[in-house]
Amino acid sequence: MKKNKILIGVISIMFAGIITLGIIECNNSNTKDNDKLFIGNGKFCQAKRLNGLGAIYDDDYIFFDCENQIYESYNYSNKKNDKKLNVNCRNSACSHNNDKCEAYVELGEYFVFNSKIYKYYNKSKVVSGENRLYGSIDEEESGKTVFKNSIPTDMSSELAIDDSEAILYVRVLSDDIVKVDGDRHAYLLDKNFNIIYCHYNIGKFPWGAILNGNYYYINDINEIVKVNLTTFESKSIASNGKAFMADNDENFIYYSNEFSELYKLSPDDESSIKIADNALFFSVQNKYIYASGGDNGNKIIYDKNGKIIADYSACVNMGADSAFQINDKIYTIFNGGVAYMDLDGKNYGEMMQ
Repeated sequence: MKKNKILIGVISIMFAGIITLGIIECNNSNTKDNDKLFIGNGKFCQAKRLNGLGAIYDDDYIFFDCENQIYESYNYSNKKNDKKLNVNCRNSACSHNNDKCEAYVELGEYFVFNSKIYKYYNKSKVVSGENRLYGSIDEEESGKTVFKNSIPTDMSSELAIDDSEAILYVRVLSDDIVKVDGDRHAYLLDKNFNIIYCHYNIGKFPWGAILNGNYYYINDINEIVKVNLTTFESKSIASNGKAFMADNDENFIYYSNEFSELYKLSPDDESSIKIADNALFFSVQNKYIYASGGDNGNKIIYDKNGKIIADYSACVNMGADSAFQINDKIYTIFNGGVAYMDLDGKNYGEMMQ
């Protein structure tokens, strides 16, 4: 395994990213002001998702990050239950089809961290005849840039040639730590967007977790890596086959391998037990696991011990690793709309753009 690099000290550059991962982050503010983009009531929260597009929400509205990079809102407190999506733009004359629309995010998305809404995005610039993407994170309310992604200064030239300043993913790992993934590097940032840790051996999926003061991720050779965030010592955790993807709750890590077997790993003693088959792609949402990708292609809901709750294969546009929970519903954003169902797979429906 390649050696992790530790960045010490305060970095005075600015940062970007969302996750989302492992927690649901809420904003303690009350009713939003009319000059703000996201207007509703109560606390802002971020839906925990593993992959795909996501959403933020409050007591009245869900704001979906749709395929065209335009945010669409749905008033789920509306008793009419009309399941209507609306572009989250206040300009009635806007065509909603380019970056002039205020609901548009350029190659990025909004996320909730440290009780505030932030936006990460990527701007395209031509440098020495080459088109490059530069990623930043802005605070939504003030518009202040709080982080700009950069290639780590101590990265080898061999790795740096394939790296860039673009931000691919942002994942909120805890109340105090957010993860930003680039092409070849990943940063852990504190609540002030200072870099506290960096590693280069990033894998295919942007999962990360903070459990008991340790950081976990999957590296580029499909190992689950554990990093002590006090000493910054790291080690690989033995797994049953290569770890294809992973998710977690407050107590356990769940991972699938190349044989579509689903395992439950205890961070305390690092032991794993197999809980299901036919679960290559999956996500952990509250009390259930939503999985797909086995030999039969079925989509199955499991409890956290591997008991089958339901088969939701008939829910055509409902995902597994792209599913996320808001209150008593599971959602997936697909090209053209949003799919939804009850936690147990019943009452499937779709909201179209």
